[in-house]
Order: sequence, then C-alpha cells, then structure tokens
Amino acid sequence: MTFRDILSFKPRDRSDLVPMANIQQQMNDLFDRYFTGWDLCPSFSTTNNFPSLDVTETDKEVSIKAELPGMEEKDVKIEVSKNQLTIRGEKKSETEDKDQQGTCWMKEISYGSFARTVSLPFEIDSDKAKASFSKGILSLTIEKPTERISQTKVIPLTKS
Repeated sequence: MTFRDILSFKPRDRSDLVPMANIQQQMNDLFDRYFTGWDLCPSFSTTNNFPSLDVTETDKEVSIKAELPGMEEKDVKIEVSKNQLTIRGEKKSETEDKDQQGTCWMKEISYGSFARTVSLPFEIDSDKAKASFSKGILSLTIEKPTERISQTKVIPLTKS
C-alpha cells in the first residue's frame, strides 16, 4: 500500500485553472512593466527620505545639510527635543492642478508636508546651534557639549 492509497482525497486535476493563472501572470507583468519605479503614494513609502541629508561630525560640532529644492526659508521649521533634531516643512505647488490646461504627461515633482528627524548621541543645546538657508540647502551646525556623559559605563565585579 502506498501513501497515496492511504489519503482520503485524491489530488484534483487543475488543468482547468491554467488559463486563469496565465491571465493573472499577464496582469502582473502589465502592472510591473508600467508601474515599476512609480511612487504612487509617496507619503506612505518606506523609502521616503525627504529631505536628503548629509550629516558630518568633527571633534567640536555636528554639521547637517538638508537638500530642499524649490523651497524658501519661510517654508521650513527646525525643532529640537533632547537629542533629536526635526526638520519640518511644506512644499507647495505654484499652480493648482485644477488651473492646468491640457494633458499632464508626467508628474514627478513632489509637493506636501514632510518631517525628517535626526537623533544625535548627545542632548542638543539650541542656543549653541546655527542654521542658514541658501539656494535650496539648509545648513545646520550644532556645537557638541564640552562635557559628555559616556553612554557606556563599566560596573566593577567583586568576588562573592
């Protein structure tokens, strides 16, 4: 007696489902071909890292540069909370979609609100931070505290 003889059910012939599977594969191929690389919902994207940042560190300070093309100083807000620095803003469209005439062939420019937070290894003193904005680049310089409490501490062991 084989294992198949023991089974209470027999495998069904699924050849009648092959055409449906082919249609499903064709639809998947169609969507992959035409929608790959399109960020259809940028606010929910897991790879949404706007604005792009450069963060560098020296012995005395941390420098953060944020790329904010097409934005003005009045559209950006910088917030500090303990060891976190948040850059917030809103990029507004200069023309409303309803005002456009004709057919839109491509729309790649993103508009809307954003927030990007950077955690630093020390508490930020906002009085010792400087910010400037020029040609779509936000530059921040944050002075490091002179006395930093080490994050790692050694606990001495004693023999019992």
